[in-house]
Amino acid sequence: MATAITKPLLVMGEHDRKGLAFELAENLVQPGVAAVGTVADVNPFLDSYVEVLKGLFDGEELREIVLDERRQALQGLLLRHSGERCHYRHLRILEGIPFVEVIMAAAEGESDLVIKVAEGDSTHPGLLGSTDLHLLRKSAVPLLLADPGAEASFNRVLAAVDFCSAHTRELNRQIVA
Repeated sequence: MATAITKPLLVMGEHDRKGLAFELAENLVQPGVAAVGTVADVNPFLDSYVEVLKGLFDGEELREIVLDERRQALQGLLLRHSGERCHYRHLRILEGIPFVEVIMAAAEGESDLVIKVAEGDSTHPGLLGSTDLHLLRKSAVPLLLADPGAEASFNRVLAAVDFCSAHTRELNRQIVA
């Protein structure tokens, strides 16, 4: 029996300009279940922008301009994609190492699923970016990575299970059930 998703964490980024993560969350939340999600955007390059442009702008002023612009863009996505099943009350702009920030945001928000559009190299379809690989290996929260070109509805989900470990048998059984 699958557990109802009630606290999804949607990780936005350059690879999800259409709001695919929002659509996936809306499709995954069961009817009649009140879900309150968090939307996070990680900007690992903010310090670099400030450093490069510090001669032209005040560092803190530039930081605020960049953060405010991203916050407004995410607010627009929130307005377009807040659906009947899932409402988003928390909007966070995270700075730092992306996979670390996502794992910490998921833990702090007690998220039950992280939804993210995969980063990949357009010249090598099917390969994941380093942030996605780190999340797959290190996140304690279940993770759904979606292909950037995918539709929001799907018939199959690939689930990784560990057949070698005795202490994960119950978890494996729940995943494949």
